[in-house]
Amino acid sequence: MQTEEEITPPRVLIVDDQPLTRELMTLVVQAQGYKTLIATNGAEALAIAAKRSLDLVILDVVMPGMDGFEVTRRLRAEERTRILPIVIVSALDDKESRIKGLAAGADDFLTRPVDRLELKIRLQNLLRMKRFQDQLAGQNAVLERKVELRTEELERSNRETIHTLIRAAAHRDDESGAHVKRMGLYSTLLSQRVGLDAQFCVTIGFASQLHDIGKIGIPDRILEKPEALGDEEWEIMKTHTEIGGRMLALNSSPYLAMAADIARAHHEHWDGSGYPRGLKGDAIPVSARITQLCDTYDTLRSRRPYKPPLDHSAASASILMGDSKSKPTHFDPAILAAFRSGVADFRDIFETIRD
Repeated sequence: MQTEEEITPPRVLIVDDQPLTRELMTLVVQAQGYKTLIATNGAEALAIAAKRSLDLVILDVVMPGMDGFEVTRRLRAEERTRILPIVIVSALDDKESRIKGLAAGADDFLTRPVDRLELKIRLQNLLRMKRFQDQLAGQNAVLERKVELRTEELERSNRETIHTLIRAAAHRDDESGAHVKRMGLYSTLLSQRVGLDAQFCVTIGFASQLHDIGKIGIPDRILEKPEALGDEEWEIMKTHTEIGGRMLALNSSPYLAMAADIARAHHEHWDGSGYPRGLKGDAIPVSARITQLCDTYDTLRSRRPYKPPLDHSAASASILMGDSKSKPTHFDPAILAAFRSGVADFRDIFETIRD
């Protein structure tokens, strides 16, 4: 069965400023069953190549204005014509001209008078190569699309997994889910204000919502205790960071990989006074540093069994100026500055998404 390439005659552009030469070359090429297009100079040839689909160019060297060498170089510089077969045909029969033509990017160099049989074979070989290249490009395009579809499928699967885990975390910590929803919005906003790239901002918007996933492993008697925890109970509560990190670790999903960092380190402090490992400064993943500040703000503003909520001004002051609950040294200075500049947006998020 014939392929579409074999049914459709190859399109050959003939470029020559001499009318008689163009006519003779056209007759020779058409006799082989190829379709021809004509250009009388280099500029016209480039214009046609930019608009029309071509399979091969036969190009004279000596033309007014732009010579064939320059036309060849320009065709090779454009993505559309980068692999287009080019045959230079010239009366120049010296080694230097041949080398110059091949160096410019020509696939073949013929001298006049051109032997018809030789031209026929040269064109057949070059067009066969062009057809193989087109077929390969088509196959690559199909493969690339399959990869894209598979990537999209994996992305959907990753996000479905994230959403399932988020619902589980929200039910354990806050049945309305408002806290984890706000965490996603806060962390995205703060990442944008810090100047992190778009993909990071998207990823942390999901990953930060899993910061307390480890509370699944904390007993109800501790998690729901209506008063302050005792020392032993507090040590158990702090293990939710390591539990969450282990739950999410060793996962190929970029969302869950970031979520593991956040779960493990979102209670670390910039000054080294946090837990579970007492990390300090840049040793704390930036995703965890951002989530830490967001979680601090939302916790201060939220009612808990052991404490009443603070209003926006009191919660912001606690973070920015410090008190018994929080200190500015707990936070990355750059992230703290970003919070200060966007503090009104934090208020709006909290007031919009309520328990």
